[in-house]
Amino acid sequence: MRFQVRYRAGGRWRVAGGAADVVVETTAVAPGQERVRIDASAAGADMVALAFPARPDERFFGLGEKFNRVDQRGRLVDLLVRNGAAGDETYKPVPFWMSTAGYACALETDHQAWVSLAHPVEPDWAVAMVAAPVVEAMLFVGDSLKELLERYTAWIGRPPCPPIWAFGPWKSRDWRIETAATVEEDIRQHAAHDIPCTVKLIDAGWSTEPNNFIWDRNKYPDPEGLIRRLHEQGFQVALWVCPWFIHGTVIWRELAERGYFLRTPGGDVYVHRIANAPDLLGSLLDFTHPEAVAWWQARIEELMQLGVRAIKTDFGEQVPMDAVAYDGQTGATLHNAYPRLYNGVTYAVVGRYGGLLLARSAWAGSQCYPGVWAGDQSADFAPWSGLPSVVRAGQSAGLSGFPFWASDIGGYFSGPTADCFMRWTQFGAFSPIMQVHGLGEHDPWRLGQQALENYRDFARLRMQLLPYIYTHAQAASATGVPMMRALPLEFQHDEGVYVHDFAEFQYMFGDDLLVAPVAWDSLRQRRVYLPAGTDWVDFWTGERLSGGQVIMAPAPWNRIPVYVRWGAIVPLQPAANVRELRVFGMEPGGRPSGLRLYDGTACTARPTATGAEVVVARAPADVAHRISVLGPDGRWRTAELAAGQSRAVLEFAL
Repeated sequence: MRFQVRYRAGGRWRVAGGAADVVVETTAVAPGQERVRIDASAAGADMVALAFPARPDERFFGLGEKFNRVDQRGRLVDLLVRNGAAGDETYKPVPFWMSTAGYACALETDHQAWVSLAHPVEPDWAVAMVAAPVVEAMLFVGDSLKELLERYTAWIGRPPCPPIWAFGPWKSRDWRIETAATVEEDIRQHAAHDIPCTVKLIDAGWSTEPNNFIWDRNKYPDPEGLIRRLHEQGFQVALWVCPWFIHGTVIWRELAERGYFLRTPGGDVYVHRIANAPDLLGSLLDFTHPEAVAWWQARIEELMQLGVRAIKTDFGEQVPMDAVAYDGQTGATLHNAYPRLYNGVTYAVVGRYGGLLLARSAWAGSQCYPGVWAGDQSADFAPWSGLPSVVRAGQSAGLSGFPFWASDIGGYFSGPTADCFMRWTQFGAFSPIMQVHGLGEHDPWRLGQQALENYRDFARLRMQLLPYIYTHAQAASATGVPMMRALPLEFQHDEGVYVHDFAEFQYMFGDDLLVAPVAWDSLRQRRVYLPAGTDWVDFWTGERLSGGQVIMAPAPWNRIPVYVRWGAIVPLQPAANVRELRVFGMEPGGRPSGLRLYDGTACTARPTATGAEVVVARAPADVAHRISVLGPDGRWRTAELAAGQSRAVLEFAL
């Protein structure tokens, strides 16, 4: 059955006659926000569809972390949480999309759904289909994609901003070989090679049985002392967990006796495949069971009291469709809802300690828990499963409400080549969270001198950029606008961001940095589209370039193309108590620039007849400032502002 009605706000009507018996209700929720409810249960329907006319030039964004494309026009998207990160599969589907036609739609459901966006079968329609007799959707209208995303995230929930240490480099290892000795080696090697690192992540294998939360003292004889030494050396500690328990283990038997697992329709403990290996069987903790939640949170609390500050919540995609939960749900809804429950009860503890998660799976409502990562990719340049796929995934995750995102530098499955590791490192340095992880060799000091130098340089650059990064992290938490922004979010009406396929592999990092990763093997240059409406400055050389053009950008092994909006102020931290405020372009008659940092420091720069006036106010009393201004002649001028001065006016003769 299919029928078409003219939408009207705040109405209720019924379509009846023949086989039809459908009730449609609309409710005004807030300015630019309406809820629509379609009830076809009286008609005996098992699926309901909601359709919108699609324009020939319309573009669609969102639908979760997508590895295949950023713009989902022409796609039929299956919204079911899956253990997969290649092609159409994703750990983090989200039943939400935005359109350049000025609307967005969020399906309020945990049922499996499908969204067809101007698909070749129905090119004139955007259609959402939900496997349920009743569907509710929140509709948003706005003048831009950015406004739509802000309205959606205000409704679905935004994550608290993690502490600043979460945005420094993270280091992990192959979980199959990680021990206290390899952790200690990481401490020594980072010091020996002068590589900054703020988080040491200890992955799977730290407990005697998966998720019994008992340290394996053969691998980690003194976990308390190890965590203390990590703290003393400036590392925060992250630890791996997952929600399944292997069948037959001591902890499985204990929790099965307590009734803490999901069950079969017949009432037995559900034993099923739980991970990648087909013969690994076990059961999932039932996060709808209050006692199971209390047990889990008590274990997480113990880790927090030990000094852990981040939890890597792996898996979460394995709920069987016929499983039955304590609260009566079946897998029909719990399969998608499970990641939200799993991460929610975990973050309820971690958040009290100012920590964050690094979650693999997600669904609608998971956006309010800070920290996700892209899961398991191939350690190569494969378009659908390697480095190119995560360049897309980070952008689409941001367009779906996940601003604090990471990928495994070097890929997960097997060790990468030195070239792949270097290119992934460069991309990771300009990602919301920078973290090294994977099977096989991922230690930069074991991948050759070039890989070591490259990693050290970009880890240092990452630390220098922390004032810029953390300013935008706080803004992402407050507004929902991600740190890593697909070009249409910033340049929606610039046709160049759509017509050039390679533009999908570049993005804005914060307001002012245009990043173009090298996601293909052996390339030493790449095409870059510089969006119109502004001039751009090469971050590395200071060269000024006009917007609205395609360039062939140099990309030697130790550099990727990065450009800065002309006139932008980029804060850097070259030393502990020294901050550089770098003004990328100022000329007589030009526009003034302004910046407010995360710590309240305000900086303004305006052109004068003979140069530039730069004012710094409300800066920390113990921080000195170096002011650098790029003039129209391509030369940098610098001046120093001593610590303790809260305001200064500086003149630069250009």
